[in-house]
Parts: sequence; C-alpha cells; structure tokens
Amino acid sequence: MSTPLVDHFYVKEFTEDEFNRSSLKKIEMQTLKAQDWGGETMGIIRVPLDCFPQTNNPYGLMPQFLLHNFVGNAREQLVKTIVEKQLVEVENMQHAWAKMIELKHGRDKT
Repeated sequence: MSTPLVDHFYVKEFTEDEFNRSSLKKIEMQTLKAQDWGGETMGIIRVPLDCFPQTNNPYGLMPQFLLHNFVGNAREQLVKTIVEKQLVEVENMQHAWAKMIELKHGRDKT
C-alpha cells in the first residue's frame, strides 16, 4: 500500500517596493540554500499570468503553463489562489483553463 501524498501550497505576497530585482533575486538564492531544498521544496515558481493569445502564441502563456506536470492538486490550488488574490479575473482564468484542456486534448491525439 502506498503512502498518501500530502502537499502544501504556499503564497508569499510582496509590496511593490519589496518586489524589485535585488530583493527577488535574494529570496530565490535563499531558497536554493534551504534545508528542505530538493526534498520538500523545489523552489519558487514564476507563473505567467497572460491568459490570451499573442501574435507568436495562439493560446497564451497561462494555458501552456497549466499543461505542465503538477503534484497532487497543486494545479487547482495555483488557479484558485491566482483568482482569490485577484491576479487574474475569473473569466480570464476560465478562458485559460478551457484553452489548457483544448491543448491537452490536442496533445493526447498525437
């Protein structure tokens, strides 16, 4: 019998002043030195919030990002958090989710 998977999703909010290049780089470097690096944490993720098509990308970055492999229910936790924190409007996230499903079905056929 396999051990049940327990996953945790954390969000760190920054003020605009905190979110400058040097502060972000420092935080990312500290993550690499964390005691749990490589076991319990694999680092920080920069999530593209663009949900709509672009000239060189017919689906947008968010739908393609959501196609990546996520452990447990991390994909759903990420989407829920993005909407709850009002980083992307609900309708735009629904659009991105639908495009992700469309992309997934297209990949499954090949």
